[in-house]
Amino acid sequence: MVGFSLAHQHVTWNLSDNQDSVIQSSGTIDIVPCGSVRGTIDDPFLWGNAFSESPERKNIVGKLDDGRTVLIPDAVIKFSNVQARICFISQEEVGLDLRDCDNILIKKASVRICGTQSILTYKHSDLRSFIARRRIWYKKDQNDECLLEYVFKDRCTSVEIPGVMKEGRPSFREEDVRICFKYPEGIDYIQLMNMSVVPLQSFVSILSQRIESVLGVDVMLSLDGREFLCSVYGGFIVGASEVRCLSSAIKQLGPLDFLEKFSVWKHKFDDPSSLFRVCLL
Repeated sequence: MVGFSLAHQHVTWNLSDNQDSVIQSSGTIDIVPCGSVRGTIDDPFLWGNAFSESPERKNIVGKLDDGRTVLIPDAVIKFSNVQARICFISQEEVGLDLRDCDNILIKKASVRICGTQSILTYKHSDLRSFIARRRIWYKKDQNDECLLEYVFKDRCTSVEIPGVMKEGRPSFREEDVRICFKYPEGIDYIQLMNMSVVPLQSFVSILSQRIESVLGVDVMLSLDGREFLCSVYGGFIVGASEVRCLSSAIKQLGPLDFLEKFSVWKHKFDDPSSLFRVCLL
């Protein structure tokens, strides 16, 4: 997860004009926690929207000064102002053409919800038997970064706990725990929120007996056959640096039990009468 703050950052926009040509214009982007994405275009005359009476909706792409790519889906543009619900920002430099951005699909998502780290509990002594049954995966790279991954039986949902190797033994950072989802066919951002993020936030809030915040969402975007990792900004994402998570929890579960009960909760989430069936938990 990258830092959340993007206050009045300079960006170079790629815009399409009325002849479907791509032109560049400087501007800004401004994002506040739990707020919409806002931006400006310094020279709207370049792309033919300067005298438009009604706003246009389109996908736009820009580049920050540090080289990261900004992709704003369904941006509302009127004269020199840009507004959107969310934007995607790549975690490294990615070259994108506007013509590749008509069909934006999310293939994977990694979600951090405040309070999750105090709910999940695990024992190192349990790992060997679970690994033997291929329900837990342990990965280590050459930079001494390691990852503990608990995989649900559907193979599309998992709990990931990152860590580092210290004196030959893994040290996991429970505060960075994340719940991960895979979507083989691809979904859009609204589907991601409705199918996964909102049910997960509600589930964790019930277990902790508090309304918990969404600390961050990372996604693997697929654009015209290309895939790259992005962080989501805007919407109701607070950002990890903006909130202090409390450490207590009413209910504690092992990672696989957590995924099992969340699966049941998610299936019943659309039925309002089931929201208070505490026996589910």
